[in-house]
Amino acid sequence: MVGQGVHMGNVSTTEYGSGGATVATRDSMLILDADRHALRALLFDLVDGSPRFIGEGTSQTMTAGDVFTQDRLWEAVHALEEETGRTIAADNQILMPQQTNGDGVDELFFTGLPVPAGKAALIAIGNGSLGKQLVRGIRQSPTVVASAAEDLGLSSTFSTSTLGAWLREVAPTALILVHDGGTSEDWDIVIEAVADASRDGTVTTGIVIADDAKQQLVAQTLGGTLELSGIDPVDYEPWEIAAALESEFDEQYRQRVEKSDAIPAAQAARYVDRLHAIQSVASFLHRRMNRNVVSLNISDGALVYQVTSGGSSTSFRGERDLALGARSLLRIAPERITRWLPYRWSVEELTEWILNRTLRPFSRPDSTTDRLVEAAVRREFVSDLVGDARLGENGNLDLVVVGPNFAEQDLELALLTIIDGISSQAGEGVITIALDAEGLMAPIGAISTVDPIYARDVIDQDFLVPMATCVVVNGEGERGALAVRGEMTLSSGETQRFSVPFGNLHLLVVDETQTADVTLNPEPGFRVGSHQPGESVEFSGDRTLFGGRIGIVIDARGRPITIPEDPESRVTLLRAWLTDMGSTAD
Repeated sequence: MVGQGVHMGNVSTTEYGSGGATVATRDSMLILDADRHALRALLFDLVDGSPRFIGEGTSQTMTAGDVFTQDRLWEAVHALEEETGRTIAADNQILMPQQTNGDGVDELFFTGLPVPAGKAALIAIGNGSLGKQLVRGIRQSPTVVASAAEDLGLSSTFSTSTLGAWLREVAPTALILVHDGGTSEDWDIVIEAVADASRDGTVTTGIVIADDAKQQLVAQTLGGTLELSGIDPVDYEPWEIAAALESEFDEQYRQRVEKSDAIPAAQAARYVDRLHAIQSVASFLHRRMNRNVVSLNISDGALVYQVTSGGSSTSFRGERDLALGARSLLRIAPERITRWLPYRWSVEELTEWILNRTLRPFSRPDSTTDRLVEAAVRREFVSDLVGDARLGENGNLDLVVVGPNFAEQDLELALLTIIDGISSQAGEGVITIALDAEGLMAPIGAISTVDPIYARDVIDQDFLVPMATCVVVNGEGERGALAVRGEMTLSSGETQRFSVPFGNLHLLVVDETQTADVTLNPEPGFRVGSHQPGESVEFSGDRTLFGGRIGIVIDARGRPITIPEDPESRVTLLRAWLTDMGSTAD
């Protein structure tokens, strides 16, 4: 072994009702949710004996270089005090416990990503599958991991100069070398490239996943430069190594948080990183509602978490988002984005738009064109995240929870970006899209680590806002030919009949206070979910549908969604979809 330091053991997160959670009586809780975008102070307290979300104060990031500071913390806390009329802090200290007059709080948490995610680079030498599995494992921790295979498309032939330039661009602090079937010559080239790139001191640690002989070879060359540890893959299953790396990088991030300026102002705070907090809530929703859940959060980085009856997985891309990580959008092939625009745009125009977003990462769309370009970008960005998380391998998703970032544009257009980006369908053909409008998922997840009952009650009262229900009608046919007929009966008794051609969307407007019984009669060759082609489907009783803020969408575009290559036909179709959803391209 080169050394020790990588903990070999599976990692489990604290979830609702877990045996390790301690339930106590608490009235008020303050959660500080911090990342490079904003620092929020959120207050929860009892209202008529029930835990409720009371309000928040925010200190917004205004420049790309801004980071978490003590001044921002107190700015957010003071904003919360103004919002609620309560005194939360005195002399730069959070008042604890809550006083008889209602000032102060009983419990204090930190969540989010208060320091930037760590950077790691993984080089798999060879063409095996181990490297890919380990990348997926690391992406379940607050770490930005760059993969040489993904970025450079390397096979068994390596170039010292190419690898060196890639390492200098990635600038990782940690390096993972994986023996994945490569030759001795490949190892020599990689070690030489790493040795050259590590001389500037950026890379400080290394993990070598290979047999003992290869570990010793790396130690001879890099042992004086890097702090090394090693794992022999013969001794462990790939999932065990992936779990060990996840645990290692989790712990490294926690240590960086504790050593930063984030905690001293709140020594009594419990810290729960955003990834594990969101995992806890999504897992609870899965168990409580018996739904296959996907959580999609785009803030400081992008996070996709899915939990189904078959298991769960996380994909964190800390380098990719629509603000500080906007430059990563240049990696998306331009034609993938422009195909979603209801007019013609050149590659140069799109590139300029992305670069402008990079310079002004927190800008908001100020025109219809800007709004539609952002929606087109968001579709393909979500599509990439879905691919990273391998959601396409699960055709039985039925609840999608999205963060408040999706409410910053008009909801109908936001809904289209979600449906098109995920492009999946449930076994029963129904997908519910819910909005975490206040960004409470991570704060509630932090609370759940000490008081799952309190967190559960907040979820019941204040958490998700139903956005829409989407019913997918699958099949193939001539565009414009009838795909499905149907009838909707509202809980108020009103009845509406409708028909939807293949390739179209149809929006059924349902007031948020009402439910709807819906009967669908697909034409031959078309089906709903796992039902037989042409089989009628009735959603009533315990399967009655909710409309949410937008309504019920009958999506008869089939899967995968196809867009004509002919520019005129494409523009006409995209404009029709916007009209179907009550939005506009003008």
